[in-house]
Amino acid sequence: MKTWHAKQRGLADLYGNWEESYALLPHYFEAMKTANPGTVVHFVNKSTPSPNVEVFDRVFWAFGLSTKGFKHCRPIITIDGTHLYGKCKGVLLISIGVDANDKIFPLAFVIVDCESIDTWRWFLGSIRHYVTKRDGLCIFSDRHVGIIRAMNEFGGGWKEPHVFHRYYIHYHASNINTKFKSNELKIAFLSTATAT
Repeated sequence: MKTWHAKQRGLADLYGNWEESYALLPHYFEAMKTANPGTVVHFVNKSTPSPNVEVFDRVFWAFGLSTKGFKHCRPIITIDGTHLYGKCKGVLLISIGVDANDKIFPLAFVIVDCESIDTWRWFLGSIRHYVTKRDGLCIFSDRHVGIIRAMNEFGGGWKEPHVFHRYYIHYHASNINTKFKSNELKIAFLSTATAT
């Protein structure tokens, strides 16, 4: 434990502590907007009982070149979330496109406190507002309840025929493996699903 505590102190001396890092986020994003023209950053803060004091709630950002370049990408967006570890927990929600060479094309990112209907609704609404209003998109995601509900809400612009929502193949394969306890069936399903 002494070694671990010494390492934590050393990291804090080099990079600052968690609170200082979160306090630097607005400055970091302003520098990012200056260095990347057209970049969109949208902060949402929570008010506190103290007047003139707000606390970070969530942030959305999309690089200017990504929003311009997505017009030339395939009409596919993949969305997912990953948990952040450390003292300040949270979730990083991401959306990526696919370029003409079938390579990953980063679109937009969000840091939120958790995956929920509200956070997915806000993220998808921000993508629709800041990144693309393009019709005929196909959105790939997992089966998270927040994503499904946000996609199916009236007026969000994410329902068919404007957008087609599909699920990742590997989630279906995992479900097959869980239900039938057959790795061979899972492999056969993946081979079939990925055949051209």
